[in-house]
Amino acid sequence: MVIHPITNNPEKLQEMLGNSEANPGWSDEILGKFLLGIWLIAEADRHGIDHLAIPDELANEWVSRVTALEAAEIANIPLEKALHLAAIGNFAKAGQIFRAFMWQSANREFEKKYAKMGLNRKAQSMKFGLKGSESNKQTGKLNRKAVFDAAKLILEQSTRRLSDRNLATRIATATKIPFNTVRVHLTKLRKEKKLD
Repeated sequence: MVIHPITNNPEKLQEMLGNSEANPGWSDEILGKFLLGIWLIAEADRHGIDHLAIPDELANEWVSRVTALEAAEIANIPLEKALHLAAIGNFAKAGQIFRAFMWQSANREFEKKYAKMGLNRKAQSMKFGLKGSESNKQTGKLNRKAVFDAAKLILEQSTRRLSDRNLATRIATATKIPFNTVRVHLTKLRKEKKLD
């Protein structure tokens, strides 16, 4: 939401609103007056009047109509309240509410931006995850075949029955497939009755 072009400038906003105890920003009183001032400028622009030459009686009429304004969106209710308070001359309270409103708006925009980035990252991760899963399946099939072929050869050449551990060690040495991976494939091959 752009209240005034000045509020689109992050450096100017930090100067106005403050960002720490060392930089408290403008006083609430000045912020309240600023809010009413930019509202009057927006009204002048809407009526095609130079904002530096608004007649006093017209400005007073516009200010008196501020109290009849109602926010169209729930998120803007604090802004409406701040404008109402500024119109009746309670600039300090108006500035306090306006400051909180601007920080909340900035936080919402920040959250939207990073939520979108998070969703994009999650979609990308899922996409790559599916590719990775497919790649892992292919690697698993190749490893299973290599373990099966090596096991058949080692069992044919062996004169005595080998323990699963001894067979897995020999297969891992011959194929360069990690020992634990070989054990998993051997267990599955034995369950499928392909190695007995």
